[in-house]
This record gives sequence, structure tokens and C-alpha cells, in this order.
Amino acid sequence: MDKEEEEDDSKNYFYEPPVNTCTLNFYSANDETCYRNQTSVNFLSPEMPQAVSSIFIAFHAIGITLNVFLSPSKLNSSSTDGNKSENKLLSPLGKLFATLGGVALVLLSNLKACKGEGEVIMVFGGNRDNLDYEMILDVFLLLILIWFLNREIELMTRIAYNGDLQATKVQKQAEIEKQLADSLLHDIIPVHVVDQIKGKGEYSQSHKDVGVVFISITNFDDFYDESFEGGKEFLRVLNELFMDYEALFDKPEYKDIEKIKTIGSTFMAASGLNQSSRDKNADPKDHLYALMEFCIAVLETVSIFNEGMFNFNFTLKIGYNIGDIVSGVIGTSKLHFDIWGNTVNVSSRMYSTGVEGRVQVTEETAKMLEDRYEFEYRDTISIKGKGMMRTYLLVKKKVDILEDVC
Repeated sequence: MDKEEEEDDSKNYFYEPPVNTCTLNFYSANDETCYRNQTSVNFLSPEMPQAVSSIFIAFHAIGITLNVFLSPSKLNSSSTDGNKSENKLLSPLGKLFATLGGVALVLLSNLKACKGEGEVIMVFGGNRDNLDYEMILDVFLLLILIWFLNREIELMTRIAYNGDLQATKVQKQAEIEKQLADSLLHDIIPVHVVDQIKGKGEYSQSHKDVGVVFISITNFDDFYDESFEGGKEFLRVLNELFMDYEALFDKPEYKDIEKIKTIGSTFMAASGLNQSSRDKNADPKDHLYALMEFCIAVLETVSIFNEGMFNFNFTLKIGYNIGDIVSGVIGTSKLHFDIWGNTVNVSSRMYSTGVEGRVQVTEETAKMLEDRYEFEYRDTISIKGKGMMRTYLLVKKKVDILEDVC
């Protein structure tokens, strides 16, 4: 048999009428006419095999199922450390199946159909009624998928909004806590020192002509009684008195004064530690005058405080000295600001050897402040570690004397 005869036989076999309805089905008279013309065959059929159509439906069903059970709300509520990675994989997988199903429906609805002579459509099983049901089912599943996708988008939007809201709240809370931490830090360390610690991580500085005072309650031991509530009530009274001291720092005239620390019933402060603030003063000794005014204000504060005491009066000794010191911050986890130097030691000796209710200073300090204040010579006394020193007691401001004359 030659080649032409083989091709004719193959063509006749291919175009011969169907043996049964399951082998070849015509869905319309136009399809049958195209087939009978035996001109050409177009395999771009809008009617896909039933098995392939079932696969598309399965894609749709799987996509919908995964989108329902792996929606953002489900993932957020049920995710644990053990299955987070699995959920991250399954959620995109659901979208993949849903997308494949949707693309399949688009292809099914846009493939070229046989519309006239010269084209033949090959149909591979199934029947028209089943195809209609499949298309209806696909459309129904597509609508459900669209609804669930819309719901998922809404949930994702809500979750994103809630996440932004929570992040804003956390940020505001962090700012509040930071401000509180800075406030607490400023209470124990001067502001200008905190700024340098944040920049360099450490702080130490030498200062010239700094004023240092020790203010001590001389009879606190007589007041304190540990047998009464463990002494808590007496410490509360001491704390109230020190709070009255510190309230004076809020006044602008005392801006150059810093509280250093408290040692038992002794209060320590210094002036002139912030060089930038000193540079703004009209007189280089303004911070020294301010510290002396602070000592006078403390004496007045204690006098007022004693008026509220029942059958007891606190008495003070104040030691004042001027000189060079070194300031610094020690510690890492628990920072502590302090000052060191001979000036500090002498100031401590001035209060310990002082007179109740008076401010005692060294001879050098009295000379530096004599243009504003009147001092009286007390005596030459023995100072531990320093030998014999001439000391003076504050009388009053010279401005007050001038006002009395007027």
C-alpha cells in the first residue's frame, strides 16, 4: 500500500461516523456540520475533557478550603511556634490553588469555538448536561472564592490597621517610659552630665572655683526612735524636710546649684558644675552667691518646718567652702554622680566643727564673698588632716545692712 492510500485510509478512519455516543458526541448541529465537511480539525476546544474539568474544580475547592481555614484571623489565633512555618507555607498554597482555578475558568470562557465550515471540534467524552452542571458549579465556586477572598482582604486590612494601632500605642508607651526614665535619671544625675554620658558613655571633669556645702541636722539622732514602727515615721519626717530643701532648686536663682547626695541626715550640694550655665552669668561669682543664698534659705525652711513639729525642733550646722574639685560618674548598672577633692573635705570639716544655726566658712571663702556678705571671725581651730585653720561665721548680706541704714 503506497503512502497516499495510507493517508486516505487514516483520514477515512478518523472522519468516519462515531461507533457509539460515548466515543464522539456532537453538542450542536453546527458542530456536526463542521465534522461532516471533513476539511480540518481545530483542537482549540472550549469543551475540555471531563477529567481536566474535574481537576480545575478540585483546584477551586482546595483553594477555597485553604483560604477559609487559613485566613489571617485563623492563622493569628491558632499559630504557635511549632506550626508558624507550616502556616506560612499553606496560606500562599491556598492562594495558588485558587488562582489556578480562576485562570482555568478564564481560559474555558475564552477559547475559540467552531462557528462555520472549515473547522471541526473534537469532543472527548462527557455530555452536554454534565458540562452545564460543571460550568454552573465552577461559577458557583468562583463566586464563593471571590467572597472569601474579599473577606480575607478585609480581615488583612483590619489586622494591618490593628497592628499599626498597637504599634502606635507601644511607641507612645515607650516614649512615656523613656521620659520617665530620663526624669528619674535627671533626679540622681545633673542634666548636663546625662547628656555627656549618652554621647560618650562616661563622664569625668575638673572644675575650678566650685562652691560646696554640707547641711547637717545635728539632733536627728535625738529625734529618731527605732522602737516606734521601726523608725519609718521618723524617716518620713526627714524625707519631707529634704523635699523642702530640694523644692528650692525649682527657683531660677538656684539654677547653678546641684544636689550631690544625702548621707544620713546630712545634705550635700554644690554650685558651678555646669560650665555652660556659669558662662551665661553676668558675674563669675554669681553661682557662689547663689549657693550662700541657698544656705540662708535652708535655715529659713527649717525654721518654718519646726513650727509644724510637735515638741521638737531640728537644728542645723552648715559648712561652706570654695575651691577646685573633680566630678564624675561611677558605676555601670547603677550610676552614681559624686565630687572629690580637698575642697570637699574641708567643707565637710566646716560643718562638723561648726556652730548650730550658723554657716561656717574658711578664711579664703570669706574673702571671696566679703563683697556681698558680712562674716565674723570665729577662731583658729584644729581641722583633721589640715591642722590649724582660721574659720568665719556668716552674719548677713551687706545689702541687708544698707537697707537697715536707709
